[in-house]
Amino acid sequence: MGTEAFYATSAQVLPTLLIALTVEIGFLLTRLERAHTKAHREEHDMAPQPFFFYRGPSRAARYFARLGRWQLAAVLISLTFLVGEFSALLALAHRWFYPGTFYLTAGSIAMMGIYAVIAPIIRWYGTP
Repeated sequence: MGTEAFYATSAQVLPTLLIALTVEIGFLLTRLERAHTKAHREEHDMAPQPFFFYRGPSRAARYFARLGRWQLAAVLISLTFLVGEFSALLALAHRWFYPGTFYLTAGSIAMMGIYAVIAPIIRWYGTP
């Protein structure tokens, strides 16, 4: 279904998208770490509250909940990359130009492209 040029280009584009996502997520995690450090300082600088005063979950708990979501995102990105790269290299090595390898490779490129577009949007609008 795809040509050899498609799979060769895909095998080069997927690592490039992975590098872009790695840099972008590094920026996101740095921003979350700064917000956590600021929140931690604010919580320790506050005067003690009465024991019956409940402010909801601490900022540290919210930070670790966000970090868990980013770990899930990292797993999804890694699996998408591995499936696409493996199918592209498999098609190149064994000349398996079948619809299945084409759809796996093209779908992985599409998903990695979507991730690469969404990550900066989340960085600017979705984090503290």
